[in-house]
Amino acid sequence: MPDIVMSLPGKCKFGWESAWKGISTVFEVKRDQREDPVHEGLAYIRTGSPQRLALVQIAKSARNLLHTHSLLYAYVVGIYNHKARIYRFDHAAGVVSKEIDLKADPFPLFDFLWRFCNYQHSDHGLTLNARPAGPTSGPQTRSMTKDEAGTGSFLGMDPTITAASKTDSDKVNELLKTSDPPQDPLSQEEKDACRWVSVVSGYNSDGSAGPTKRYLVYRLRFLNPRLFSRATRVWDAYEVQEGGRWERRAIKDAWRQLARDREDVLYRRLRDGLRQHDDLEKLVEECNKFGLPSEDVVSDADDTRSEAAPPSTAADDESVIHELNDAGTPILADELATCGPSFISLYGLPDVETGDDLGAREALKLFDRKHGNTTRSRRAPVQVHPPPSEADLDSLAQGATSRPPTYDVYHRTICAWLRDKAGAQEARFNERSHVRLVMKTVGRPLSTFKSTKEMVTAIRDAIIGASSE
Repeated sequence: MPDIVMSLPGKCKFGWESAWKGISTVFEVKRDQREDPVHEGLAYIRTGSPQRLALVQIAKSARNLLHTHSLLYAYVVGIYNHKARIYRFDHAAGVVSKEIDLKADPFPLFDFLWRFCNYQHSDHGLTLNARPAGPTSGPQTRSMTKDEAGTGSFLGMDPTITAASKTDSDKVNELLKTSDPPQDPLSQEEKDACRWVSVVSGYNSDGSAGPTKRYLVYRLRFLNPRLFSRATRVWDAYEVQEGGRWERRAIKDAWRQLARDREDVLYRRLRDGLRQHDDLEKLVEECNKFGLPSEDVVSDADDTRSEAAPPSTAADDESVIHELNDAGTPILADELATCGPSFISLYGLPDVETGDDLGAREALKLFDRKHGNTTRSRRAPVQVHPPPSEADLDSLAQGATSRPPTYDVYHRTICAWLRDKAGAQEARFNERSHVRLVMKTVGRPLSTFKSTKEMVTAIRDAIIGASSE
């Protein structure tokens, strides 16, 4: 554990310091100033063993904070004798402040901690300024109200994610018992991790957010634990629909490189390509090559070798090889053809309900400011400049010559702008944007297979998918 830990603002239940879920930031303290990883005069990272270990310790703490709280970015403080530094990490890179002399002028650290705990998302445009003039001047950030105090919010939290109540987690447990097949109830740790996630399902022509749906995520299925990465998380979730119905969903949260297309865009291209397939019979033949036989195919009689993927195995009394859909019903290639392109397009791909690039929406606001689209609103959608493309929005990551771009809530990273010598010109390869994908298709872990055939078929499909990349 770190040397000094700080609780969530207003939250300090007994034992909070024993787990990362109760910690908002940490302080790593070193007696020797020579353990400072940063050379102040030359502005580079020291390569000595003590310095490397100190930096790794700082980075690990930031990683744990980012993943535990699903933060957009994390702050960590390093103290080296009477000098201190503030580190800011996101999923692209990290930046560090100049050293703060705690004996001569500790105010910058005091100012940071006050703003860290009294942060409001609506005031995110404020920056950490130098010490204000005057002996009685204090931080200029708006203070929280009494109703807002004690909520546990702090700088770096995602405003689209809120904690779920005990009633919410109890409701999930009821749904898991009655699901088909029944699922394991939530552990206490999973109950504490339940969150409400807001996803914008569409945007208006003026750039304003359209309808917003809320999803209750309750079980983490996958996590990429690395610090500088896509940081992909896949959650099991429930959507509360009209009439009080709860529908299962899968939510994928990740940080894409700006140089790469959004995942929902790729799915849309694949579907559009399949819908334009004018020869369904030829498509069926292609499906047959990958172990999706038609009714007149009997694998037991075919002993020829080919480059195609191996077909599914069947019991002795079966003369026809079937693929299984999500409901466990056999699917034949001929049946796919009769269903039409809309069904075919979904085979092997998740059914995506909605996808949102949260960073792109913030980039749109920056784009409007740069091009004078200040009148864009729901009531007066006047555009001085044509709507930007995704490439236009991604190019904003280059920022200005002297400083990185500034976004409203930082669903885009800003640290990698300074990472390479190429600077801003390479930013679109280094910076990342926060994306969220909601899928109606909800899979099961491979370990829950109901038969050997089901397990082997799943492994085969994974091999086919990997070999076709």
